[in-house]
Amino acid sequence: MTHAQVQAKENKRTLDYLLSHRLNDWDRLCSEVIKKEVPAKDLGDGKCQYKLTGHSQWNRKGYPFVRCTCKRSQGAKQECKLLTNDEYKRYIKIANERWDRRDQLTKKRGRKEFQYTEKKHRDWCDQFNMGISNFSVLPREYNIDDLVFDMFHAKCNIVKLLLNYVRKLLAGNYTLIEKFSLILYNLDHWGDYEVSPWMTGEGLSRLKGRHTKSFTRHIGKINQSLQELVMDTFSNPLSEALILYKWISAFLTLPLVDEFNMANIFLHDNMHGLTKQSPQKDIAKAMIDTFEAKVSKFYEIGYSTFCTNVVEGDAETFYMHALRHYFPVLIRKYYADHLVGPGVFTMEGFEYKNFQTKRALRNHSNSKNNVCKQSLRYNTVMYNCGTHNVGKELKRYENSAEWYQDYFQIELNSTESIVAPVEV
Repeated sequence: MTHAQVQAKENKRTLDYLLSHRLNDWDRLCSEVIKKEVPAKDLGDGKCQYKLTGHSQWNRKGYPFVRCTCKRSQGAKQECKLLTNDEYKRYIKIANERWDRRDQLTKKRGRKEFQYTEKKHRDWCDQFNMGISNFSVLPREYNIDDLVFDMFHAKCNIVKLLLNYVRKLLAGNYTLIEKFSLILYNLDHWGDYEVSPWMTGEGLSRLKGRHTKSFTRHIGKINQSLQELVMDTFSNPLSEALILYKWISAFLTLPLVDEFNMANIFLHDNMHGLTKQSPQKDIAKAMIDTFEAKVSKFYEIGYSTFCTNVVEGDAETFYMHALRHYFPVLIRKYYADHLVGPGVFTMEGFEYKNFQTKRALRNHSNSKNNVCKQSLRYNTVMYNCGTHNVGKELKRYENSAEWYQDYFQIELNSTESIVAPVEV
């Protein structure tokens, strides 16, 4: 896959060839061994979701969201409902049946012959079939619930949204832009290469995970500096959104959501009557309910601020929609089925190795599809030697309460439950 990303296009033809092993041998292995004992899920970012499912692309005007029937800019105006496996398969069947009748749909209109091409079929799917097409790389019997979202890319996308809105607030005042750029320069891993595109209003594709992490961790200082620079009604909603996002981002890193020591930190201002003796299901419910409430408020603020360019909600991104409408439902489902939190579903480790292998292929080839054996062996060794010790990860997670406590900059009491302070 890494080889294809460097020397080929990520189109359907390439994916069909590369995923033939995944869709045949791996599915057979899952059905015989893995799924009987260990549930198997496919993890992918937003681009992966669109490429694998063959859904209408994001730049279309009909139904651009992969997992629901919402139209663009309607997320806050109507209730969003995720499609079930049966509903998704039914739409694929409808699209497939229509595509099989393409010869009948080809008609002569005057002197020109109307050809029912793949483009016209995709247009029809986008307008009348919820954006779901039959041009999927996945097999027909595939359950869409087995394709899960990557939390790492979601957090990176939302940080870019916030930064773009800050740039929009400061537009026309180069003095304020220069002052805020100094704040970004002081963040870890940020330099001219990352700050310059923000100053000139260009895209923020240069930002990587380490940059968005540093931004999120220092949101408190950034928010304070922003309030000093811009004291108006536009910065107040953004300030509230920044504080909410810091909590949301930390929650999305939790592999477990039913532990009291973490609930003691995340719910320190409202523990919902929880104690150390509370059942784990009650702790998880309180955590997820709080997450949904904060996400709802964050989305409400963003819909009229950083998700708006001209018409309200016209700048809403796929990840922003998924954060509000998909993640609360899916996190509840994953906990009910597997007792895990959202932090399990992350591509951060894979992206790191993906970056290393891409660099090896680019730097040790002549860019003419001639890759020496040593480079291929190097990539193989990197993946084979990159072991993941679950025991060590869990032990590190057990000792991470102090990290989250420092992240939120709070002091905890020694009592079993923490009650929000009462104003006198």
